Amino acid sequence: MSENLPEMPYLRNIGMVVTYKCQVACPHCIIEAGPHRKEEVKLDDASKWIEQIANYRNGYIKVLSLTGGEPFYDLNKLAALSSFGEKKDYLFRR
Repeated sequence: MSENLPEMPYLRNIGMVVTYKCQVACPHCIIEAGPHRKEEVKLDDASKWIEQIANYRNGYIKVLSLTGGEPFYDLNKLAALSSFGEKKDYLFRR
């Protein structure tokens, strides 16, 4: 694969859904998050994905948006993922 790939600025930001849990169930929510949802990413899996994203095109992705449901639902997980991502030089949007 050639290292002279064209610039694709729309790929410099990536979002990761860390949970579908949310305190409310807004009718307009595109992922239908709410208190009834139990799905969430495991910390180990999310860390591996962040590592893979960091290695994509030698660090081409610069912004990692942690989203969901409500990413602040589990503050310990959010803090751990933020810390891991910051070590990879990501600009975070939470």
